[in-house]
Amino acid sequence: MALKAVTAPKNLPATVAVKPVASGVANGVDGKSEESIRSLAYKKWEAAGKPIGDGLCYWLEAERELNKA
Repeated sequence: MALKAVTAPKNLPATVAVKPVASGVANGVDGKSEESIRSLAYKKWEAAGKPIGDGLCYWLEAERELNKA
């Protein structure tokens, strides 16, 4: 059985491109804040060596970090 490659949105790996269901406009995160979270999560993912996975931990860590500020 062959695996099919999945591409991520522009300049984001698939591991970070998928945001958790609990975030977003419904929970008070506007577009600018969401982009800030996405950018920080991506940097955290890169710093961790670009591991394979869903990236949820990086998204949540970035969200917590930015909400403290």
